[in-house]
This record gives sequence, structure tokens and C-alpha cells, in this order.
Amino acid sequence: ASAIYGLRIQKDGRVGEARKLVESRGRALRPRLAESDGAILLVFQDGERGERRIRFHRSKDRGESFDQGTSIAEGEVWVPAIASEGSKLTIAFVDMTSGASRVHLRESDDGGLSFGPIRALEPLEESTYDPRQNQWAPSVARSGDRTAIAFIGFHSFAWGVYAAFREPGEGPEAPFSQPVRVDDAFDAVEPIHSDPQIQLLGDGSVLLAHTDLRVRKEDYDARFRRIPVEGEPLVWLRAGVGRRRRMRSRRL
Repeated sequence: ASAIYGLRIQKDGRVGEARKLVESRGRALRPRLAESDGAILLVFQDGERGERRIRFHRSKDRGESFDQGTSIAEGEVWVPAIASEGSKLTIAFVDMTSGASRVHLRESDDGGLSFGPIRALEPLEESTYDPRQNQWAPSVARSGDRTAIAFIGFHSFAWGVYAAFREPGEGPEAPFSQPVRVDDAFDAVEPIHSDPQIQLLGDGSVLLAHTDLRVRKEDYDARFRRIPVEGEPLVWLRAGVGRRRRMRSRRL
């Protein structure tokens, strides 16, 4: 058994003491937090290989205590991510039950009091889906009724960064778009990217960050990219270096 711990940082910068938030039957890993209509939401990976669970808990007192929670997915599931907007929330996670890794998601329109069915993202477009094409490390963002999911897609010995979108007006049951590759390492022989993070900005653009590795055994870079609205220039930035490359954007 293990537990998830947390602490509170005050507005003036004071850091409170770490304390136990929830206990777990197995190994509790990768906690993620969100807020929904005043409730604090906690999701994490629990259990051992082959018997994992994605656990979801709510707090109605700003994180002072959490409910008993529920398992929103079970099996070979791991690495959850969560995003909320008002009472609507999306939880993404990886399911390896079929042998290959695919990003799945569950969504709620009432702040996590109930959830819709588990759904899988579409496979990558380059080839027929098979065990050598995997989806890992999801990151989720919501803004209004728009939702985005970024993840690492493994295909043809390349670990690229991909994203899928659901636009406003399509409804919570609508499928996400076909995943498209959004990193810029198309000339790399074997890119090995990791840890994507995605955010939707108020002007309609998308902010993407990920760990960038283009040649084995070389140094990693943190790379940032803004995907703006159609017609604006595209900016690439490698952190700590300051070199930029400007291109024309294409509609995702």
C-alpha cells in the first residue's frame, strides 16, 4: 500500500507541510490535479503491472479531505492526465490491455459525479494499426468547449509528438480529430521525444512543450511551439538556446 501526499502554497509564498491526501491499495503514482466548480479533483495511477487502476477522487473543502473515490479504468492502464473547464472534465490515460498502447479517455459533464464510456483515440494515420504503433504520455487541455490531447506516438522507430482536437459544437460524444504530428523533427532519423504538455490559449492558438531528443546519447532539449490561428507565422523555440525558426502555419 502507498499514499498520495500534497501540500498547500499560500498566496504570500508560504509553503505548508506535506500531508496524506488519499491512501492506495497498491503503488500510487503520477498524481494530477484539476479544479471543477470549486471542487478539487485528483487522479492517479494505482496498483501493480497487469492489475492497475486509474483512481479518481473529489474534494469539496479545497483539498482538506477527499472522498473515497472510484476507479474509472482497470487493467493495464497507466499515466493519467486531467483537464477541466467549469463542470466539464476530460481524463486521458494509456491502456495496454490489447498489447499495444493506446490513449483512452473518459469524460464528465457534472464535475466527476458521473462519467461517460471509455473511448480510444484514433490510431496514427501513417499505417494500419499494429503492435509497433503505440501512443504514450497523454496531456489534456480544455478551453471553453474545445479539447486537445497531445501524446507521444511511436511509429517506424520514431517517437514523435502528436495531437488530436475536438472543436466547439461537436458535443462530448463526438470523436476527436485524426491525430496529426506537431513536432518539427521530420528530418531526424530517430527522434525520441517525451513528456508532451499542451495548453489551449484564449486567442485560439495552441501552446505545446516537450522534451526533444534527435540523436541517441546526445543532450535533451526542452522545445516550445505555438500553433497559432491560420495565416500567422509559426514560432519554434529551443529552451536555453534562443534559436528560432519561422515558418508558415498549416491548419490542424
